[in-house]
Amino acid sequence: MQRILTPTEVKQELAARGLSIAAWAALNGFPVSHVYAALNGRTRGLRGRSSEVAQALGLARLPDRSGRFAVLDHVGKEEE
Repeated sequence: MQRILTPTEVKQELAARGLSIAAWAALNGFPVSHVYAALNGRTRGLRGRSSEVAQALGLARLPDRSGRFAVLDHVGKEEE
């Protein structure tokens, strides 16, 4: 299962790669304002473009094949 990153971790990773947020947005085809909104907590990334941005940044998990988020399958269960 992929690890969800914090906005700070994403910003540090971009800096380590020498990419600005605007450059990452352009390379991935997202509006810069949407990327900044995701990283600064102005959007929750639940639906639409904000969800796509959050998933691409690693701030949210990708849905499994059924369309449900895999994280929901593990709610209330202890990690093995």
